[in-house]
Amino acid sequence: MSAHLEKVLRHAEAKLINLAQRSPTDLLDLYRNFLKVEEHRLRMAHRAGESGLGFAEKRADMIGVVLQHIFQNSLHNAEKAHHLAASELRIAMVATGGYGRGQLSPYSDIDLLFLYDKQPAKSPAARFVTDAIEQVLYVLWDIGLKVGHASRNLEEAIQQGREDMQTRTALLEARLLKGNSELFDEFQRRFNRLCVQGNEHSYGLWRLRDQEQRHQKMGATVFLQEPNVKNGCGGLRDYHNLLWVAMGLKGIDSTLGLQEEGIITASDRKKLDRAFDFLLKVRNELHLIQGRAGDVLTLALQKDVANALGYSNRQLLRRIEDMMRDYYQHSRDLYLIANAHARRICGQQESKRGLFWNLLPQGAKAQEKINGFTLANGVISAESASVLSEDPVRMVRVFRSCRSGTWS
Repeated sequence: MSAHLEKVLRHAEAKLINLAQRSPTDLLDLYRNFLKVEEHRLRMAHRAGESGLGFAEKRADMIGVVLQHIFQNSLHNAEKAHHLAASELRIAMVATGGYGRGQLSPYSDIDLLFLYDKQPAKSPAARFVTDAIEQVLYVLWDIGLKVGHASRNLEEAIQQGREDMQTRTALLEARLLKGNSELFDEFQRRFNRLCVQGNEHSYGLWRLRDQEQRHQKMGATVFLQEPNVKNGCGGLRDYHNLLWVAMGLKGIDSTLGLQEEGIITASDRKKLDRAFDFLLKVRNELHLIQGRAGDVLTLALQKDVANALGYSNRQLLRRIEDMMRDYYQHSRDLYLIANAHARRICGQQESKRGLFWNLLPQGAKAQEKINGFTLANGVISAESASVLSEDPVRMVRVFRSCRSGTWS
């Protein structure tokens, strides 16, 4: 448990006590005041230089504490209303998507899945489940939190994961917040067996296509005057996409895991993590400045972001230039490294010849080995780390082949 989470739990213990004895109005005021104080603490930490990832993780921890109290109180109220013990049912509140990763920017949606066993229609147990879930959502809406939610029994959740790739991606990062752990463990086992295992090929292809479509929609270049920090080329989604591919095909959920498996180098991992943290810090600042979710780094906002992030050149335009130069450098690193490794993890399964095929010799096969290199569906890869030190002239051959269309 992090030191920050321990501190938030102590604050919650002091502020959110004896909830069952409180009136609904008092409860809402307690939650609002608690959130106001904790959000202010996070904002101060951000202004003092907190990392982008550190801020997002701490906010996820803080929201998790509030959600657990609300969920527990809702179960208690449902017990009284329906004369059933919560222990007789299996119900769980699960974080999914970005919140499942344990990261939340200031005004990001809180993605929740309410998971439960299938109950007979209109039975006391079914009414208990519906009532408890509705109470949680009403409180969250009343205290001003943006919630993306789904309520599904175990079979429905698995079926949705099988049929819809977006849902499958969100469920890859599912994390139990509160409730029946046996139910959640069973869900994860069945999800992995029925939705993940045996479907790696199709999932990898879909992720690559989805990534390509998003890039085209966002301008197909890193160097936009007003970039989208989340969805643009080289944005946060490129980093997420790499991890989604790694989770779906390799069962790896971090860049450290990719490095330990020899999929990426220590240098690439450092660049990826540094770029991700910088972009996430920019996104956090955009949310705080606007007082709402907004991920486009517009010309009007670049000045405020540069000032908030500590760029200190005396001339305003130079401060903006310095910040944007760093942004483009990190974004370019993320774009090149994350997407190259995502394609490699997928084994270059995409059958069509994409953008990078034009860099290869005309008539090249889908995969062939030539003089220390492997050519596979548009990407030239070295077969070993020593391929260039053994024969530096090979680098010249690579460039010559890309230019002339023939390997020599």
